[in-house]
Formats: sequence, structure tokens, C-alpha cells
Amino acid sequence: MNPLENAGNLDFYGQRPWRQGFQGTEPPDAGIEKAGIIALQSQEIQVDHSWVIIPLLSSAVAQFKKYKSPRMKRYLMVQMGEEYYHARDYSKALLLLGKVTWDYRTEKWWSLLTSVLITSLRCAYLVGNVEEYITLSLELTGRYVENSPEEKTRCQTNLIHVMSNECPEPEPGCDFEAVEEAKELWKTLKVTPQAPQVFTIQMEQIAPFVECKLVFDLVSTTADSTILLQIYLRVSCPFPLRFSKIAVFFSNQFYNQQCVVETGSAQGECGLYLLPAKTKVIPFQLVP
Repeated sequence: MNPLENAGNLDFYGQRPWRQGFQGTEPPDAGIEKAGIIALQSQEIQVDHSWVIIPLLSSAVAQFKKYKSPRMKRYLMVQMGEEYYHARDYSKALLLLGKVTWDYRTEKWWSLLTSVLITSLRCAYLVGNVEEYITLSLELTGRYVENSPEEKTRCQTNLIHVMSNECPEPEPGCDFEAVEEAKELWKTLKVTPQAPQVFTIQMEQIAPFVECKLVFDLVSTTADSTILLQIYLRVSCPFPLRFSKIAVFFSNQFYNQQCVVETGSAQGECGLYLLPAKTKVIPFQLVP
């Protein structure tokens, strides 16, 4: 007996075909009940529901945008990004999730931001987007992101691999077939002969892993007297970091050349090596 034989002639939508006309709470036949559920599940997995859900979410986003409900709109955009991720359209998922992270940073919703960043990092890994992968990894090692210390350590380890022209380890929770494709993609990026890539990351646009504060020793000063400018640096990532150069830019460009420290200088070797959670102070003397 086919339990789905009368699936097209039901009195009510969602009714189980083999229970048509039966009013009891217990199934009339346990064997048919089990076979029917298996048959329904078999039909269900043949449909990619993500491509049914995405247009509905898109319409909902337009509705909340029209009536100026930005938080609901962002919530639905995150759901759309996750559906694109499940549909294996990782580029669109990465693009869509990137549009909501700025607002979550501004409003300091760190738990929501953490969830979005983790999904975005998976997408960046699966499509081989090196710049996004580095940016997201830097942010996921910071103190504002609410992932575990083990995850922060793993993210920084993968970041070191990428910056050393090595393949990062796969992100947990990714589809197995997509991971295998991504491994080949990262191998291609690794062996491709090209000049070193340089990325400019605006730290004020992400939840930073390094904190920086500048302090003058005096509120006011007189002409031809020396001013002490101190830079306070602190990193919150699991492993120490060494910066190659630190520079301070003033509105008066004449002073820019007086506030530069590079790794090769005597001051730079000790001043640009930062230990986790330890504050480094780099002094500069200026004569206005």
C-alpha cells in the first residue's frame, strides 16, 4: 500500500493522506504511519527550500524597509544570508552578511555580531576571499567578540598560516564537499606566482583586536618647548604580535616625520612587539 496515494485529494492542507477520515489521536496502523512519515521525509529532502525561502525573506525586507523598521530589516537580512549559505551561494551570503555587521558593531550587540562573523568567515574560506578572510579573522581574535579562547586561538593560527602563504585549516561546521573544493582553491592561491598582496584594513570600521590611545603630557605649552607624546598600545589576541611600522599623522604634516617607528630601528625592536593584554608605551618628543 502506498501511504501517499491520496495526497492530492485531501480535505485539509497538511493532513496526512493515510489518516484521511480518521479522528483518533493514535495512528490506526503503526506500520503505515512509519512508512508514511519516511515517504514524506523523502519527498521533502528532494526540494531545496532555501530558494523558496529567500524570495519570501526578500519581500519581507522590502516591507520593513518601507515602514522604517531597520532592526527587523537587519534581522531578516541575516536570515537571508544564512539561507544563501545553506544554498551554497557563499559569495552572496558573504556580501549580504557584511551589510549588517556595521550596525551591530555600532550598537554593540556583540553576541549577534559574533554569530554573523563566524558565518561570514566560513563563507570567506569557502570562496577563497583572502582579504575578507584576514579582516574577519582579525576581528574574531578581539576582546569584543564572544567566542571561546580556543576559537580565538584557532582563528589567529589560521591567520598566521595565510600571512605565511600557507593554506588555513577548514572552518568547522562547513559542508564536506564545499570544504574539499575550498582546499583546492586555497592550494591554487598558494602556488600562484604573484607579488605580495597588501590590504588596507580600516580598524575603526571593525571591532578591533588592538587598542590605541594617544596622550600629551601637557594640556598647553609654550613655543620652543618640548612636548611628550605617548602612544599606548594593547592587543587582545591570544598570541603576541610584532608590527613593522607605527606612524602618527598630524593636521600639520611637518610633525609626521618625527613620529615614526619601524621594526628595523633600535626603538622599534622593543616597542613594536606586543604581548597579549600587556600595554606598550611608545614615547615621542616634539618641538612645536
